[in-house]
Amino acid sequence: MQSNELVGQVDKLIVDFRLNKLTDDTTKLLKQMRDKTDKIDDNIHKKIHVFFMAFLPLVYYPNLDRLKNGDHEAFKAVASGLEFLKTIIR
Repeated sequence: MQSNELVGQVDKLIVDFRLNKLTDDTTKLLKQMRDKTDKIDDNIHKKIHVFFMAFLPLVYYPNLDRLKNGDHEAFKAVASGLEFLKTIIR
């Protein structure tokens, strides 16, 4: 996955989370994004990997039940984390 493809996917997820939209594929997509960054510059790849190692267990998974219940604050927290990921990629 190239960095511009990753930014596009991150942007789509951010829009979804800002609209309080969670799909069954969200977790799968996040894991795919984490796993398919091998074609990106090695330094950026390492930063993305570290981001996901912190983001998934500290932000996404703890908020998953709240996301499923439509909690707006949980969606904002996840969207903020994804905004940070965009800064890492660029």
